[in-house]
Amino acid sequence: MHTEAFNKVVKRYRDRARREQGPPRSILEAAGSSQAVRSQSTTLEESHARVRQRLEELPGNILEHARTFHEDVQYFVNTTARDMIASDSPAGGAGPGAGVAKMRIPSGLKGLLDDIAAAEGIGDRVKTQILQDDEARNTLFMLSVEKSLRKMIGAAEGALQAIAERDVLVAAEACTDNTVPHKDSCDVQEIAR
Repeated sequence: MHTEAFNKVVKRYRDRARREQGPPRSILEAAGSSQAVRSQSTTLEESHARVRQRLEELPGNILEHARTFHEDVQYFVNTTARDMIASDSPAGGAGPGAGVAKMRIPSGLKGLLDDIAAAEGIGDRVKTQILQDDEARNTLFMLSVEKSLRKMIGAAEGALQAIAERDVLVAAEACTDNTVPHKDSCDVQEIAR
């Protein structure tokens, strides 16, 4: 596959991923500012349950995405090393993508390639060419790294969002119950619903 054509496909994929993700927003900044925190819970009990669920899921989510990332790195390192060895052989090497055919493609990398192929109408023959082209394979690897990191960040942000939401509900409840010694310190964020 021509590198220029693949680069265009990758650019469109990244643009779609950014649009789906939305603008970057720091949960910690939003929680500490006057911006509204979007509530997915209506009661403090629901909020506590949501925080507990998100925090319990967080280590598993991070491990899952880190394992995918690790598999992709191992694949990248091994195929790059095999290609370098093959090209240094006295017979002139086994050609482009020599190390690729012998290694199993990690499911995360294969899934990413399948997503790109489905979105762009790329067939199996072109997918095989992508995996055999060093530069295209490196680009695919970088996309995989970006995707893994986005998922880890998303999992952590989801937990932080749940905590921020709970903290706003706790503060609002404390001010409503007049349990705060100085009522003027009840400058609580509004919860967007």
